[in-house]
Amino acid sequence: MCLVSMLAAAGDALPVSYGWALLRMLVALVVVGGAVYLVLRFGLKRLTGARATAQRMRVVDRCSLSANRGLWIVEVGGRTLLLGEAEGGISNLAELDPEQLAAPALHRQRPRFAEIFARARGDRATPPEPGPVDRS
Repeated sequence: MCLVSMLAAAGDALPVSYGWALLRMLVALVVVGGAVYLVLRFGLKRLTGARATAQRMRVVDRCSLSANRGLWIVEVGGRTLLLGEAEGGISNLAELDPEQLAAPALHRQRPRFAEIFARARGDRATPPEPGPVDRS
């Protein structure tokens, strides 16, 4: 059987027009894409509870202590609060002074690798001190 006769026999089983099938597929793609856009644009805000009034609260910092515990510094209504998060809920631990948070924290400088290595070898001479460290 030659190739031409096989294509002619297969042509009888094919749909009448590929153009209509392609057009239907493109219309369905536009409808599904539009639905996804609408859900992400408008529906997601309602599901997460995000509102335009949420600008009154700002999370300044968060420190995770374990999987279910943490500390939060939050600004709400001009007040700065330290909140504790635990399995039982969230509790207000203290009200902080905003000026204290603005001051740079003094960190104890960690020893450099060269200093640790020199101590491990038993060297008496210490390496030169490094310059100031920026930890921001």
